[in-house]
Amino acid sequence: MVDIEAIADQERTSISYAEKFFMEEKEMEGMFKIDTIILESIITKKGRILDAAMGPGRHVKYFAERGFEVWGNDFNAHMIEAARKYVGRGKARFTNHDMRNLSSIKSGYFDYVLCMGASIGSIYRKAERQKAFNEFSRVAKKGGLVFEEEGFIEVETPVLQPLYGGTEAKPFKTHLNALDMDLYLRIAPEL
Repeated sequence: MVDIEAIADQERTSISYAEKFFMEEKEMEGMFKIDTIILESIITKKGRILDAAMGPGRHVKYFAERGFEVWGNDFNAHMIEAARKYVGRGKARFTNHDMRNLSSIKSGYFDYVLCMGASIGSIYRKAERQKAFNEFSRVAKKGGLVFEEEGFIEVETPVLQPLYGGTEAKPFKTHLNALDMDLYLRIAPEL
C-alpha cells in the first residue's frame, strides 16, 4: 500500500524535489502565458495577492513586477529559496505553509488568492482539499477573488466558471475579451 503522507513529507523536505520541480515548471512557459492572459482579464485593480502554492514563483514575480503586493507560499522550504532567487529579494514576501493551514496569515488580508496548476490535486482526500479552500476563503477579503485552475472551488467568495448551472434563475454573465470567452458566476459550489 502506498503511504501518501510519507510521500508528501518527503516532497515537503527534499531539496532534489524542489530543484527538479523548478526545472520542470520552466518547461511550461506556454501554459504560464495563458494563465497570465486569463488572470490579467480578471485581476483588474491593484491589491494584495497570495499565490498559495507558488512552486517556482512565476506568478509571484509577474504580479510583483506589475506593482502588486504579492506573497508566495509553498510547503517546501527549498522551493521558497529557489523562488526567492528567481523573483528577487525584497520584491515579495514568502511563507512556508501547507495550504491547508495558513494560520499565520490574518483573515481577510488578500484581494486575490491564486492556486494555479495541479497543486490542489496533490491533496488526495476531498476533506483535506476542503480545508485548503476554507483557508483560501478565510484569507481572502470579503468580495475577494479566489482563482483555482483545476475547478475544485468550494469557497464562499465569488467564483467564475465557463458553464452555468444550479438554478432556474438567470445567471450573472461576463465576457473575457482576451480569450473571447463567456464566464458565469457560480451559484452553488457543490455543482
